[in-house]
Amino acid sequence: MQRRQALLSRLHTLFQTNPVRGVVLACIVCFPLILLLAWGHTTAWKTRTIIQAVAEARHQAALEEAEVLARVQAAFDRMRKLSRLLAGDGRVVSLLRQPTPALLGEFDRYLQEFARDLDLHRVFILAADGRCVASNDFANAESLVSRDFRDREYFSLAMSGQPATQFVVGRVSTVPGFHFATPVRDGGEILGVATAKIDLPTLAKPLHFTSGFITDDQGIIVLANDPGHLLMAVPDAPALALPPEERLARYQRVVLPVLPIASYTALGVPLFTPASAFAPAVLRVARLPDEGLHLYLFQPVAGLPGVETQFPIRLALAVLVMSFVLVVGLSLLGYLVRDSYLRRNLVRLNEQLRHQAQHDALTGCANRRRFAAVMAEVIRVSARDASPVALAMIDLDLFKLVNDRYGHGMGDSILCHVAGLLQRHLRAGDVLARLGGEEFAVILPGVEEVAAAALLERIRAMLAATPYCDGEIRIRQTVSIGVSAGHGDKTPEKLQHEADIALYVAKHCGRNQVVAASAVDKRLSLQDLDDFDCQSRST
Repeated sequence: MQRRQALLSRLHTLFQTNPVRGVVLACIVCFPLILLLAWGHTTAWKTRTIIQAVAEARHQAALEEAEVLARVQAAFDRMRKLSRLLAGDGRVVSLLRQPTPALLGEFDRYLQEFARDLDLHRVFILAADGRCVASNDFANAESLVSRDFRDREYFSLAMSGQPATQFVVGRVSTVPGFHFATPVRDGGEILGVATAKIDLPTLAKPLHFTSGFITDDQGIIVLANDPGHLLMAVPDAPALALPPEERLARYQRVVLPVLPIASYTALGVPLFTPASAFAPAVLRVARLPDEGLHLYLFQPVAGLPGVETQFPIRLALAVLVMSFVLVVGLSLLGYLVRDSYLRRNLVRLNEQLRHQAQHDALTGCANRRRFAAVMAEVIRVSARDASPVALAMIDLDLFKLVNDRYGHGMGDSILCHVAGLLQRHLRAGDVLARLGGEEFAVILPGVEEVAAAALLERIRAMLAATPYCDGEIRIRQTVSIGVSAGHGDKTPEKLQHEADIALYVAKHCGRNQVVAASAVDKRLSLQDLDDFDCQSRST
């Protein structure tokens, strides 16, 4: 605490005496604070930007999720309707009950047109034993006809009476796609299964993926905006734990590559970056329970890489701006402190000059100029109020002998000694002035001549009884005093003349005494006083 106060005091002094150095030192002291504030400001901007970007990405992901789910549901509902439409065709029942070459040929062609018109990859009919009896690819060398599909899950579920959907890779065509199976009923009996297959490119057309993918119930990507991700497994996919033969039967491959998904946290928010993507993204996972599918949506957080790039630039800019503001502010503060300091000094110097112009440099008493101004004002007030005013002229006795014997330095000390004693024993409103050399004057407002003479007599006696001491030297300095008074009826010059006459009489008649002007014939001049008879003073 003391060190901080000392530093602040030093800075304040520097601002007063050398503002440039003060500003430089203050900037150096405050620069760590500037760095801290700039770091806090830039970090707050970064935090705010990331939070806003993540919130916007989540909002966009939620909107896309709802749209994709609706489109997927519509596409799958369409495929189920087509499968039900096929299973409800009476010719299918006839085909399964009593297949004839003519009926088979007719129905194969019908399935071929059905698949072509509805943009389906495969449409085929399975008998109750799992054998394919009719298919739209009947004309192909590698046709599905007569092949056994009892191992397919969708066949088993449909034969149990449940419509089924399953993603598999065709064992003949090796084309991955979704199979929609519906049981073919004749009364309460299930005769077989009507199956419609749609390949992935065809299914993906109306979905309009912008990011992410869809996995089957085993965690294998079956629909994706990036075709390179198809048939890859998400991390920890159940398919990775399947026996090799089951993976081969379902996906026509034993090795299923895993799609790497990098994850990290930004401000407590988990973000993900799938392979081949560069921007971190928020991840939304939604389940389609009827199809056993999972939707993964990666919504890039817009501007997040730019935040990291801009952070050092904004930090440097914040430091520059805050430093500029600091320098300007400190410069203004330095100017104000310096200006205030100079103004105070100017006032102090003016006061000193005023004091020097009105006071004696040696004794501190009023000088002749001050004496004349005060005297004129006191006489004016006395004339206005008809109040008394007294003037005493004081002269040090035989002062020249002191200067000659002890030197002018000792004489100056005695002058200060006498002035100090006079000042301490005068009233608060009295004015003591040194008119020159060893001559003093005292203005006593509101005092009659008799009272003034009595006061000055006490002061004279005190001065005579209080010698000046300087080591072994003791000098008893006496004074002669002349007193005059008036009631505003006398000019300053008249009052001073009468006091001078009384002072001269005091010195002429033995010194070390107080003489009132009323005791001296006012008709006398200073030349007449050379022959003045001290015994002739009136009492």
